[in-house]
Amino acid sequence: MTDENILDADVELFRKLFRPAPAEAAGLDELADGFTEPRARRILGDPELLDHLKALAGRVEPGDGWMSQAAGEAAPASRELLGVALAERPGDLTPVTITRDDDGVLLTPEPLADVKADQLAAVELPGGFAAWSPQDLGLAPLIRFSGPGIPDWVEFVAGVRVVEDLRANRSRTGWDPLVVGPHPLSRYALGCWLERHRPTDIPEDVLRAELGALAFEFAGLLGGTDAARCWLFPLGATLVRLHDEIRKLGEREEALARAGVASATEAYLATCGDAPEAADVARAKAGETLPSPPVREEFALAAGDLLDEEEPAIPEEFLHQVAERRRLANSFTLVPGDEHDPERPFLAELLAAGPRRCEP
Repeated sequence: MTDENILDADVELFRKLFRPAPAEAAGLDELADGFTEPRARRILGDPELLDHLKALAGRVEPGDGWMSQAAGEAAPASRELLGVALAERPGDLTPVTITRDDDGVLLTPEPLADVKADQLAAVELPGGFAAWSPQDLGLAPLIRFSGPGIPDWVEFVAGVRVVEDLRANRSRTGWDPLVVGPHPLSRYALGCWLERHRPTDIPEDVLRAELGALAFEFAGLLGGTDAARCWLFPLGATLVRLHDEIRKLGEREEALARAGVASATEAYLATCGDAPEAADVARAKAGETLPSPPVREEFALAAGDLLDEEEPAIPEEFLHQVAERRRLANSFTLVPGDEHDPERPFLAELLAAGPRRCEP
């Protein structure tokens, strides 16, 4: 539901709209919060209850609670029921074209049909990649994969409906922003894009530290922790410095930045225990104030070589649009600990903006 505070009068109105409702019919609270597995199976197995749910779902947006509950591994019936409900809301879907060729399968959402691939923010995944528009992470991603089957990550990134249409060998599908967007993985994709193209003046080492934390968070999708280690290994001195530097930020920015530094530190200690500065990072995590160790030049150069491939030129106007988008994101009210908002400012962007006076 878009409004979590549903008045009793609203509930009564819906009851009148859908009378006569069958016994055991789905209620608005279930559409908001989710169904138990026995309830979901009961509705799926009863045509009358299922028709009532379809009528209700066509007019009432499924709530975040139901989507989160249905996303769990222990909720296949609830997930199937959610798919039925979303099928009643075709106007909310972004059209996606499915193309099959010698290179595998390509899913192209309508808003990205005329966008050049090198302008997208891409993440390499086992057997393929997903790519988002850095101008708007809320748009559906472009997806490419190859191999004998559909990689598991496709459902995680694009949703159940897309996988079902792929299995049915259809040429079109729909991407539902209520379920899969903006996707948290798109934040890692955008960070990689910013690291390559830097349309704003942000500290490169700080951005790489946060990318290492994100790569560690998504290690299951990325096929392991190698990417996190590559980002983080040269950045021990950066992490030591950040533990002290973020104190200069305003109160709200510091809370958000501290969460980012903590995530990067945990990822560093988990993947780079053999790094020369690992002991210093552990001491900084424990609360010691240390002088920043010198940056080891050979490691910094090695890190630069990791992604220092020749890239196509990005139009200046495109860079400007992305920079403006990030400026707006950086001006939003910060919610400390909101790790699942891909649009929230990167730690490097907070530091580049400098201390800002925050209203009480």
